[in-house]
Amino acid sequence: MNNTPEHGTEKFESFDLRNIVIPELPSEAEVLDRLEKTCTSVGYVHALSFLCWQYNFIGFDKEITPDAVQGMKGENRLLRSEIALLKRLMYSAEIDMTFPGSIKIQEYIDESHRLLQELHQVLSSAYLHSLKNSNPELYGNDIFTDPSVLREPIFYSSESAYDFQYKEFSVLRHAADAKWMIEKMGFSPFELTQFYDGVCALTVFRLQEIKRSTNLESIDTLTLLPAFMFLKYDIISQTGLKEDTVENIITAFSPSRPAPLETYRHVGSWNELTSKPIIRISNDEFFLLQSYSFIESAYESPFYWMINDKAYRNVAAENRGCFTESFAELRLENIFEKNRIFKNIYIHNKSGDSIGEIDVLVLYADRAIVLQAKSKRLGEAARKGIEGALKSDFEKTVQAAYDQGFSCGECLMDKNLVFSKESGEKITIPAQIKEIFIICLIAEHFPGL
Repeated sequence: MNNTPEHGTEKFESFDLRNIVIPELPSEAEVLDRLEKTCTSVGYVHALSFLCWQYNFIGFDKEITPDAVQGMKGENRLLRSEIALLKRLMYSAEIDMTFPGSIKIQEYIDESHRLLQELHQVLSSAYLHSLKNSNPELYGNDIFTDPSVLREPIFYSSESAYDFQYKEFSVLRHAADAKWMIEKMGFSPFELTQFYDGVCALTVFRLQEIKRSTNLESIDTLTLLPAFMFLKYDIISQTGLKEDTVENIITAFSPSRPAPLETYRHVGSWNELTSKPIIRISNDEFFLLQSYSFIESAYESPFYWMINDKAYRNVAAENRGCFTESFAELRLENIFEKNRIFKNIYIHNKSGDSIGEIDVLVLYADRAIVLQAKSKRLGEAARKGIEGALKSDFEKTVQAAYDQGFSCGECLMDKNLVFSKESGEKITIPAQIKEIFIICLIAEHFPGL
């Protein structure tokens, strides 16, 4: 006789989420304090240079292999956001660049891993706390409305773009602002990419030189920091950029002074070294541990420089929006014929009243694509998990774009409405549209989305 219950008839005893046992953990501030003590230790920058090499570079002989890439994976691998945190804490005080010896470097590395793992546990515990306090009738589903829970996936999210994409997009994004950047900042968007290429080439070359010159006798004095240190004239020689241009770039991407930990009490706090990743040692020497941060900032930061210029603020905002729409149009042209793509379509009723606007519209047979573009970023308050901030940022960016797209999609079905280009030329909407696809395009990094 078969006593096994039929499929779907099993009965399970319900579990009260309020009975979850949460391990005791230190506070986030306590972990950051201990991490800062490690990061501001004598010669810690040498340990950080090893971590930057270990987790940002893939070594290979003649060609890259799957095994080489696989080596970059694993639960102990540090993300760029974690390395950026270490760099920020290191810069809480003047950096002591004394070489501490190989044993001490390994101790710093081990302690950094241990404390970062502990920090991850602290941030993840918010999920358990929210689950424990959630409404039992909802089986914990309401935890996803708790901003403190979302801090963890926001901080540990992957990047939005590869470095080569930021490099390409930064020039396109700021092409209309190039004149302002040259006049006010002393460099062009393209010159930022030349600077980036120069730094990357020199870093790789120096890492290879260190590898070739290292042997068992020199292993105890090995440091990778020289691979990330540059004289201003190294960049001039490598790139052909003018001295004034290189100086202006270094100045724009360097913080003026160390920032004490009091200004950074949460992992969601603004990290100045993300937008200004170059750390100056002297007038002619600097180091750049994460070149990715530089090219990411080259894409993101110029707009915030421009809006500080009251005379140019409105122009910068207009150019920012135009880039997102033009970028979408160019990408869609890789798929559809140009005569099927329409940018900035205005919707009016027969009385001439404005009903809405479609940023980019594609009409293909009996299908349509409605694309709405936004440029707002996730703010510091949302990253900190402040109540209402995350919801507000999401609504202003993703939800607003979708709502506009949905409304405009409904308009496409209304035969009493008029659709026209900026020039006033009317466009004909197909009599029957079977499917409408709504696309929300965001020009900023929106982690954890």
